[in-house]
Amino acid sequence: MEFLVNLNHAVFFWINQDAGHHYPWLDWLMLFLSDARNGVIPLVLISVFVFWRSGKPGWRVIAGMVVLVLLSDWSGALIKHAFTTERPCDVLEGVRLLAPYCGRNSFPSNHAMNMAAIAAFIGWHYRAMVAPLTVLALLVGLSRIYVGVHYPGDVLFGWTWGAAIASTFYWLGWKAIPRLRYKQRNTLEDTTRLEEDN
Repeated sequence: MEFLVNLNHAVFFWINQDAGHHYPWLDWLMLFLSDARNGVIPLVLISVFVFWRSGKPGWRVIAGMVVLVLLSDWSGALIKHAFTTERPCDVLEGVRLLAPYCGRNSFPSNHAMNMAAIAAFIGWHYRAMVAPLTVLALLVGLSRIYVGVHYPGDVLFGWTWGAAIASTFYWLGWKAIPRLRYKQRNTLEDTTRLEEDN
């Protein structure tokens, strides 16, 4: 356990201090990616892409994406309250804090979780979006370490949990339930046909 904690701290300091302090433009990029308000931009661009590819039926995918983000964020909040771990910017010395404030409850990273959920969900629908959204999810997660507010473990769990929620949500809403309804409809039609024949 001590090894994992030390590794978590070592990777954190490498990303937070060593990885980019020679490149001022990287500070700006990571702050931009880390700002939750800028999360609206990929949502809008994804919605435009979905409409372009699918037309009106794309509304269902977009609505699903919004519901998924709310579900992901809510689950992340529950986990945060359950673990209540302090953020690195609160407990470690020498942290390069670029974010406007440190925040509360480090584990997990909701930014990483929500973006991974979006990437997985949209990726299940449109394979062409897997690569760009995966890169974006990775960058958003890394930005939270870079600006000093999350440990790598927070982000890694966020990516994993977000992708798992999205995959489950997609499988239930777009695979399992529709198949069940299709079977029920066919059963009902067969029953009605038998009754009419009799």
